[in-house]
Amino acid sequence: MATSWPQGGAWPTEPREHTAYLSRYLKDALDCVERAGDQPVPSNIVKSMILGITSLVTKIQNMPDVRILQEALNVVQAEARAEAQNKTQALQEIKKELEDTKTKLNESITMAEEGKLAVREATEMGRTVTAMSKEMKTTSIQNRVLGTPSYAAMASRGLATSIHNIQATKNTNMQTQREIIVNIRDPLTVANLRAMSPRNLKCDSSSATSLPSFFGIGV
Repeated sequence: MATSWPQGGAWPTEPREHTAYLSRYLKDALDCVERAGDQPVPSNIVKSMILGITSLVTKIQNMPDVRILQEALNVVQAEARAEAQNKTQALQEIKKELEDTKTKLNESITMAEEGKLAVREATEMGRTVTAMSKEMKTTSIQNRVLGTPSYAAMASRGLATSIHNIQATKNTNMQTQREIIVNIRDPLTVANLRAMSPRNLKCDSSSATSLPSFFGIGV
């Protein structure tokens, strides 16, 4: 009985699929060799196996080295981490600059407000000083215009008052009375006054005029 040898075909392009297909093919060929015993293996089967193995070896040789890929991946990851750190640091610096700018802006606003307040106070003070100066100038001018009242003016005003008082006295027939209060502390004088009678003090008109002179008081 003739042995049914496996038929090879087109090998897959992808190395993994090629490996799986070649593995099944070689297993089937080995089973056929065991069943055939001393029968020779057909040349086309041997050729197909050799082509499959050679093609797979070529594909594996052309595959990139995994270690090189790993090293390249490590380099890329390290560069990515360094770039991320640099970006983080740059963001922190930008944030700090923004905070400093905000602080300086607030200080500038505060200084501007204080400057406006100082200008306002200076303006108000200037207005006050100007008003005071005008008032002082006006008062000085009035004093220079009016001047000190002369003796004649004062005498005329006093004379008019005296005339008015005389006329009022004549019209009303009233007598002007003057009351003088004297605080006497001399014990001897107090004793003399107590010795005098009230009648003598009231009746003697000359005593009323001479009493202040007696105590050294000018009427």
